[in-house]
Amino acid sequence: MPDQSKSTAWNRGRYLVEGAAHCGACHTPKNMFGADRRGQAYGGGRVADMFAPRLDSAERSGLKSWSVEDIAEYLQSGRNGRSHAGELMSEVVVNSTSRMSDKDVRAIAVYLKSLPAGAPEPTVTPPPPAQMADGEKLYKGEMGSHGGPAR
Repeated sequence: MPDQSKSTAWNRGRYLVEGAAHCGACHTPKNMFGADRRGQAYGGGRVADMFAPRLDSAERSGLKSWSVEDIAEYLQSGRNGRSHAGELMSEVVVNSTSRMSDKDVRAIAVYLKSLPAGAPEPTVTPPPPAQMADGEKLYKGEMGSHGGPAR
């Protein structure tokens, strides 16, 4: 049922994302039974030993910094100035989203852009400066003696 408080494009996008395109099948984490984890819709998930990224507006790993145009370009071509489609998503682009009308792709983008950030992103603590300096020395030493990364 359409949400009367939202635009036609938003409602069309919701229909496509949640129904026909079934984006959550890959982009929502699963529990041990394979069901979607409650409260984590579009929060990213593992698929065939790969990772399908978040589609919500999480700051670092979601679509917060992407515009509607960025999302639409990605869905139409599999790439944009921010990213490119990996192995599984490239199949989705080639066989599905690149064949959709511009209006439908834009509707998906409008809906995805409206998704609030879900579960908090994990906090990443950088290594201490001394450890980074040791790593830099090791890397430069390996690069200098072999002309390339160690194998």
